Amino acid sequence: MFDALASGRVITAVVPVTNSIVGAVPDAAELIARHHVRVIGEHLQPIDQTVIGAPGAHLESLRRAWSHPVALKQCTRWLARHPHIAATPAFDTAGAVADVILRGDPAEAAIASRRAAEVYGGVVLAERIQDTPDNVTRFVLVTGAGG
Repeated sequence: MFDALASGRVITAVVPVTNSIVGAVPDAAELIARHHVRVIGEHLQPIDQTVIGAPGAHLESLRRAWSHPVALKQCTRWLARHPHIAATPAFDTAGAVADVILRGDPAEAAIASRRAAEVYGGVVLAERIQDTPDNVTRFVLVTGAGG
């Protein structure tokens, strides 16, 4: 994303910077500073995490849950109550859902938004699993140095 801004392939990008449960999103501030982008807006987004499996999956059969590391940290209490489910880092939440649906393994799930389940055809197995109900992520809108 930052390379696309620097090369001019995109004019703006949305970057998650902080989460009310986890704190700073790793590397976000460093990347913003290193690439000399300007913050031109911000948005606070309520976050409800869900467990999403492929059709035919059941919560009891899960052995692995994929998601972005920050999303996994938002759900530590739920994961602790389900020790048979191994939290496994993925590049992003929606991509984790797409991969789980593609593989179709009923022992795998992803942690992401309900919208990701709708987009990729997943089955919601548990809802609102984040550690606190008022989970919010702060996103900033950035533009390249010339923007």
